[in-house]
Formats: sequence, structure tokens, C-alpha cells
Amino acid sequence: MSNDYILAYKGKCFGINGMLVFPIEDHYAIGAGEDFAQGALFMGASPREAVKAACELSAMVCEPVKLESIPR
Repeated sequence: MSNDYILAYKGKCFGINGMLVFPIEDHYAIGAGEDFAQGALFMGASPREAVKAACELSAMVCEPVKLESIPR
């Protein structure tokens, strides 16, 4: 089984997929509703709105949503 991760370190965010580590420059989502969330982020939605869209459109994503913020 393979898992994706998002790691924040020293003011930067990185995506981790297996042995691949890459910087996240703009928006990024992982998990069951990632396609819906990324589409919403691309269209200008806030992170909370993007997760809400994933909750509405994916049968595998549901509320409650816990939002964490990391200062830049």
C-alpha cells in the first residue's frame, strides 16, 4: 500500500509520494477527494471550500473537517 503525504518544513511545503519528494508551489490535495479539491482550488476556492466540495462530490469524503494553518 502506498500513501501520499504533505510535509511542512521551515516555511515550505513538500509533497511525498513513495520515493518522490517535490516542492508544493501553489495548491495541492491528497486523499479520496483530491481531484475535486484540486479542481476547486484551481478555480479559486479557499482550502475549506475545496474540502467542502470534496465532501459533496465524493462518496469517500465526509465531514467533520479539521483545518490546520501553518504561517508562511
